[in-house]
Amino acid sequence: MLVAERFRKAIMEMENKFDTSIIKITISLGVAALNDEISSAEMFIKKADDALYRAKREGRNRVTLMS
Repeated sequence: MLVAERFRKAIMEMENKFDTSIIKITISLGVAALNDEISSAEMFIKKADDALYRAKREGRNRVTLMS
């Protein structure tokens, strides 16, 4: 979560030049916690994907954890 949050903030603070404009970008990230309930790589990826879509539903530009 800490690394994902640092990454999100770094992207948000960047100024991207396009022609004569400056474009700000934000991202949402989904993080899955590896635990005993995770039985496959597919399940782990699905949990991270679910966390990503939850972050987008809750307002974007955020990091969400699914445990």
